[in-house]
Parts: sequence; structure tokens; C-alpha cells
Amino acid sequence: MTTLLNLPAEVQVLIASNLPFPDLLALKLSHPYFYRIIHPTVYDRVNWLLDRPRLGLPIPSQTKCVMKNDVVFVANKEVKEMLKRRRLHLECVDVGKDGTCLVLEGWKCPKAGTSAMRKRLLRKQMYVFWEVLKNYLAVLFTIDIDPRIGALLWHYALGIVLAALAVVVAIWRTTTASPESAVP
Repeated sequence: MTTLLNLPAEVQVLIASNLPFPDLLALKLSHPYFYRIIHPTVYDRVNWLLDRPRLGLPIPSQTKCVMKNDVVFVANKEVKEMLKRRRLHLECVDVGKDGTCLVLEGWKCPKAGTSAMRKRLLRKQMYVFWEVLKNYLAVLFTIDIDPRIGALLWHYALGIVLAALAVVVAIWRTTTASPESAVP
């Protein structure tokens, strides 16, 4: 049985040279042999970051991104989150509207079209919304304000609830309407 380890070193390096940074890093960490021969460069890291806006994906913007080596680069909070979202195919759900996978470039995403993934995202979004609304209402109940301003704040809270309900219904419709996608 031929595996990647059995291929000649030149072929292994050729394969590695065509991988994007996250896959190159994963290959490097998959086996001690690859750890010794694969060395992602600053060019690989920068190239991966520059490709992200082209795909409609975010790049690190809140923190300083040090390109010195893999360990320091991946230790960045935003980069770590981007790699996690990529590994879980969450970026495919956010950007790959036609079911195209951003991890398995050009293929149908095995996770993006699943209703389970969409439901999980919906639950997460609803949890964040509920926490914001709960805190907003807690502040509204604890402060002593003019009744006219209080009425305006209640109308504002009602508007937030109705907007969130509209989003939930829209997401629910897309979740139930889309069939499970299959990997070719």
C-alpha cells in the first residue's frame, strides 16, 4: 500500500509546496518525518492571509500578527480562531453559499449544507442574542427613569425582539428547505 510516507522526498516536497498554510501546518504536525522536512515560510503565512479577503473571509485586525515562526503565528488569538473555524468548516457556512467547500477547495462541503451545522450556528446566534437582550432588560428594570424614556426603551426592546424573530424564521426556512449536500 502506497502512502504519502512511501513516496520519494521530491514528490512529498512538491505536494507540500502546493498546500495552503493551514494544510501545510497540519501535514507538518501529522508525523515526525514531515515535522523535520516541512518548514512553512513567512511567505506561506502571508500568502494565506492575503488569499482570505479574496474569498470574503476576515483577516486578523485587532491584534499584531507576528510572522516569525509557526508557533508565534498560530498563538495569535485571531489566527487561532480562524484556523479553528476552518477546521470545523464554519467558514464554508458563512461564505460558501453555493455549497463550495473552502477547506476541500472546489468540492462540495460535507458539513456546510447539513441542517445540523446550520442548527448549531442558529443556537449559538440565539444564545448571544438572548444574553444581550437579558442584560438590556436587566438594566431597563434596575434604572429609575422618566416614564416617557422608559416607553421608548421598551419599544426599542420590542423592535430588537421582532428583528431577531424575523432572522430566526429566515434561517429556519433556509435550514429546512436545503437538502443535505453530498461530497462528490
